[in-house]
Amino acid sequence: MTNTHKFTESGLGEAPFRFVDVDEKPDGCRHCGTGIRIRFHIVSADGVRSVVGSTCIEKTGDQGLIDIAKAEKNRRAREKAQAKRHAAIDAEFQAQRDRNGGFTDWEVAEQRHVAEKTARLEALKPIIALADDLEDGRGGFRDSVASDLRNGILPTPRGIEIVIEILGAPAVAAFKAVDA
Repeated sequence: MTNTHKFTESGLGEAPFRFVDVDEKPDGCRHCGTGIRIRFHIVSADGVRSVVGSTCIEKTGDQGLIDIAKAEKNRRAREKAQAKRHAAIDAEFQAQRDRNGGFTDWEVAEQRHVAEKTARLEALKPIIALADDLEDGRGGFRDSVASDLRNGILPTPRGIEIVIEILGAPAVAAFKAVDA
């Protein structure tokens, strides 16, 4: 006794069957007549094209078709989950833009950070101006502190004392202007 493929028994052509496509459209399974949402398109060895549902594929015992159907179902589920995650992220960003005049929370924070840094550098201009006078080109303390000053980084209290010792009155005036 030979095992006849279940799809052959229902008139869908001769085995073996191969998977050719999948789509989502309400239809009826050609094997059992049940309504299906996800259509698996198969072709028989003799060229008969048919549309069947995943449940009928699983009942055939045809491991090749079963594996493909499972993989396709899993792929579609992953894509839907990913689309749902992206939609949630997009909705959150849109809510932030609505709340922040067109900007996300991150963009607002970044703008605030840039504005604060710009204001800090503006306030430090008198000290930053000391960098040219402090720098001596030897790669030591003076050059290091000058580089830090240009980046808006103030020296430690002892470093300030040393800068004042090196530059004298202009340094005292610059540090007092920033403290004010």
